[in-house]
Amino acid sequence: VGTVVWTVHTSFRALQPHAAGWLAGILRWSRLHPKLGEIAAAITDPGHPEGRGLAMFASLLLVSTLGFVAILTAAIEKGGWGGLDYAAYQALQSLRTPWADHLFVFLSRLADTPVVLALAATIGGYHAVHRRWRNLGYWLAAVGFALAASAILKPLLQIPRPDAGIDDLHSYAFPSGHTLRATVIYGFLAIELARGLATRWRWVPYAGAGLVACGVALARCYLGAHWLSDVIGSLAL
Repeated sequence: VGTVVWTVHTSFRALQPHAAGWLAGILRWSRLHPKLGEIAAAITDPGHPEGRGLAMFASLLLVSTLGFVAILTAAIEKGGWGGLDYAAYQALQSLRTPWADHLFVFLSRLADTPVVLALAATIGGYHAVHRRWRNLGYWLAAVGFALAASAILKPLLQIPRPDAGIDDLHSYAFPSGHTLRATVIYGFLAIELARGLATRWRWVPYAGAGLVACGVALARCYLGAHWLSDVIGSLAL
């Protein structure tokens, strides 16, 4: 818990002051590349009130996309991370206790489909009541991606799960649907909550979302439902 909170807080403090410099650099690049630069200029419009944040998130999007492609390539070519996946699986199984089992089952259920749908309906209803149609569209797009991406990728890749003796697991392993749903849904919710806070406190919702996403990811590995590469790939996705 301490590691996740410290990482989110430190990353936020490190990235935010440099957003203006990144914005200026992208604008300079856009003037040198008129064709591709049109996209960069649209993302980093200085007149847009959230231009700096968009520039930062666009950069993070590119890095995470490259990371997901690298993990996906390893999963397809080698069936995961081989020895590292197996070592992490064995290590977590050796640490299992009845108390921890209950804790990680609870964490895993935070990203169960019924929970996600209930949360999606609640937040969507709130936006609809207040006639925030654009926010509602973004929210529905995020929820739709979180639900559809794993459903599409799992049968395409057909990577088997660990043999942990869990009876009700019938789908494939990569990516982890629970981890993907937790990252997207709670992460998007953190963005909405952070917009109403003072700048110095905006890291708090992100830390909360990071705790949920990492907690769900660890729970899926601890319970033997996924390999380490499954959850890290889902975090990147």
